Amino acid sequence: MLRLTNLLALAALPLIACLSAASALPQSAPLRSGDAGRKIEVKVGEPVRFALPTDLSTGCNWQVRSIPAFTVTSPATVRRDSGKGQRDATFLTGQFRQSGKFTVEIANVPMGYGGGNAVTTLKYHFVVLQAS
Repeated sequence: MLRLTNLLALAALPLIACLSAASALPQSAPLRSGDAGRKIEVKVGEPVRFALPTDLSTGCNWQVRSIPAFTVTSPATVRRDSGKGQRDATFLTGQFRQSGKFTVEIANVPMGYGGGNAVTTLKYHFVVLQAS
């Protein structure tokens, strides 16, 4: 006969497995600053959307630090963020050209003069799968 503690331990196994695996990215939901640092699963060629805060520092804008596997398909634009009420956000979109594990860094850098030292850098960790 199984004890209650054993049953609880067995019931928790699927939850533990889910928490340790990469989470799939819903295509309609953009990644936000709070998603930085976690593993995100996408497919090659699938659009990856970001919605980043515009109010981190005056005179700065968001730039993707270049990695060969990731291409920006829609540059950073500021517009109303329907997911956050009446606040503005900086939206940008990109996609991966190959499968593998990659980290995309998006930095909030001073405008003009070729950028400069980043005020804030967000790191997004991706597991990129072949498209089926």
